Amino acid sequence: MTTFVLPGRHQPPHNDHLALIRAALDVVPSPLLVGVVFQRAPQGEPADAFEAEARAQHAPERCPFTVAQRIELLETALDETLPGRARDRVRVIPLPRPEAEWPLVQALLPGARAWIVPDVGESFDDAKAAFFRARGDRVLRVALRPTTDGRVVRSLLGDPERLARHVPAGVARRIDLWRRTEDKEMTP
Repeated sequence: MTTFVLPGRHQPPHNDHLALIRAALDVVPSPLLVGVVFQRAPQGEPADAFEAEARAQHAPERCPFTVAQRIELLETALDETLPGRARDRVRVIPLPRPEAEWPLVQALLPGARAWIVPDVGESFDDAKAAFFRARGDRVLRVALRPTTDGRVVRSLLGDPERLARHVPAGVARRIDLWRRTEDKEMTP
């Protein structure tokens, strides 16, 4: 049996992530694992441009949420936006960054794997697909017309009204609650 995996940082999960998940559910015959990718401290210099970009994707300024927070936000988004049977087909898991932790990923996901990679014309997505194929795994490219991106969404974290245009309502509420709680804790 093939394990279908859609990896992503989900910093935070936004509407395009959910559109990609829905599109993937249309083409995968078995449960879909949505991997919330995290990076441990990288060692040494990047081996190539792909590794350098992968590390840049995980730079602290691009990662305002912990793995646990991202999983919570993604579960909230899925519960809110996917109908019953579709929701039952999705499992959210923490996933070490495959480019840095391939042996660990193989141990966590043994057997045949198929990776869901968006097809939006970005060179980084093309490089991810090539990475998985070079390791003997299948890749399913899922067409997506982007309506936002993570940088835009992260720039709106302090503006709940504008943020709510890019993320499900439950995600926006949870982020706003965390921000207000954080502000109160920092106020003397």
